[in-house]
Amino acid sequence: MNINLNPVKCSETVMQLLEKKEVITRLRPGKHRLEVSENTSRHETLYASQEKFGPHKLICVTINAQDFSRFLYHNDHEEFMLIDEISATPLYILFSLLREDDLNEKINQNTLTSEDFLLVEMKSNDPNLSFFTMHKGFAHVELCKEISEKPPSFYVTECRDIDENIIDMKHYTFELKETL
Repeated sequence: MNINLNPVKCSETVMQLLEKKEVITRLRPGKHRLEVSENTSRHETLYASQEKFGPHKLICVTINAQDFSRFLYHNDHEEFMLIDEISATPLYILFSLLREDDLNEKINQNTLTSEDFLLVEMKSNDPNLSFFTMHKGFAHVELCKEISEKPPSFYVTECRDIDENIIDMKHYTFELKETL
């Protein structure tokens, strides 16, 4: 069974939808500003990684593939920093709008639809759209709009020993219905 995907351009509305569905938390100017009195400072933990996954690391990711074979989730959060050259090929991210247990249940019950996913042509270098925490338990995969000599590249911070749990889509396949 095909899951037809219609890509959408990254926008304020798209990112708000992903936040509302609790798939991501955006990291943007002023979002996490804390109340402080004069001549004081304050910090607050947004989240702490689980010890079993080890300390954080920073990785660079370059994608020059158009397939969905690495559709997976992690059991801890990771931060995406979409910083790239303007001339790079566009980066797509396929987000599941369902947590992994609900996603697997729908796969097993043959009730999965395109409404359970959002394929987004991401925007690099935008302080309001390009930095976010991917929440644990939500499957996702990065791919590029086309194979090229200037593939998209970005940064991710994640736990050193983070797990990768590939989703078994069984008889489902993703099909890009149209491009932007």
